[in-house]
Amino acid sequence: CRHCEKAQRDIHPDIITVDNPEKKTVSVDLIRQARSDAFIRPNEGNKKVYIIPRAQDMNENAQNALLKVMEEPPPYGVFLLLTDNAAKLLPTVRSRCAELRLEPVPMDQAMVWLSEKHPHRSPEDLHAAFLRSGGYLGQADTLLRGEMTLPQTTEFAAAYAAENRLALTTLLCAMEKLSRDQLTQILRQWLHLITEA
Repeated sequence: CRHCEKAQRDIHPDIITVDNPEKKTVSVDLIRQARSDAFIRPNEGNKKVYIIPRAQDMNENAQNALLKVMEEPPPYGVFLLLTDNAAKLLPTVRSRCAELRLEPVPMDQAMVWLSEKHPHRSPEDLHAAFLRSGGYLGQADTLLRGEMTLPQTTEFAAAYAAENRLALTTLLCAMEKLSRDQLTQILRQWLHLITEA
């Protein structure tokens, strides 16, 4: 439908991502802006959805600012707090959330889905992508499409395999100015690369 197409292209006016990837934390100012915007009725949909992709990175002030709107939200307001560490959220915030834990998909189910999505890939490729992704289908799909191999990972693999300490040091020095999110993505790839070897 029209709403789904806009959501997939990240242009739906009623789906708002509350984040600034350049910052290490989700600031109280971002939360206050979202809180103010929450009381403006939706433009196109029945609901207005606020996605906080790094909820664990909100400091106490930001969480308390969010708590105010969570206690008495507008009837059309939905807040999705995504976190890889729910323990970093205040108990008062967590008590107002319905918790949905996402777990890796079992291998037999994942292999069926991956083989349907990537019929041209060998069973070995599908199995390797499943193992590297830790059972998360989105990551496995991205791996199979070849979108996750970053240049730093290629350089790291070559330098590591050649035991070239100078190349490794040069690579690490060049990465010093990258943002936290960029570094996290690169280091996750390296971890998969090393543990898979």
